[in-house]
Amino acid sequence: MTKADSSMRILAAAASIQWNIADILEAKAEEMESFRRWVTGTLQVSEFTGPPDLLQRSSDFHEQLIDIIAGMTKVEQGLSRHMQLLLEQEEESVGDNLLGSMMGFGKEEA
Repeated sequence: MTKADSSMRILAAAASIQWNIADILEAKAEEMESFRRWVTGTLQVSEFTGPPDLLQRSSDFHEQLIDIIAGMTKVEQGLSRHMQLLLEQEEESVGDNLLGSMMGFGKEEA
C-alpha cells in the first residue's frame, strides 16, 4: 500500500467518524427535545421544595448532555491532532521530493 493510499484510508476513516458523531449528536438532540416536552408537560413547580431543589434537578438533567458534549469534544480534538500530524508528514514528503528534484537528487543515472 502506498503512502497516498494510506492517507486516503485515514481520511475516509476520519470522515466516517465525523458522520457517526453527527448521528450521535442528532439522536441526543431528539432525545433532549422529547425529554424537554416531558419535563414541561409533567413536572409542576409545586413538586419542588424551593429554588435550590429546582436548580439541583435542572443541573442533573443537563449534566448528561454536558458529559456527551465533552466526550465529543475530546474525540474531535484527537481527530484534529491526527489530521495535523498527517498533513505535516505529507508536507514534509512533498517538500523533500520537490527539493530532491530541484537539486538533482532522486534521479537515477544510467
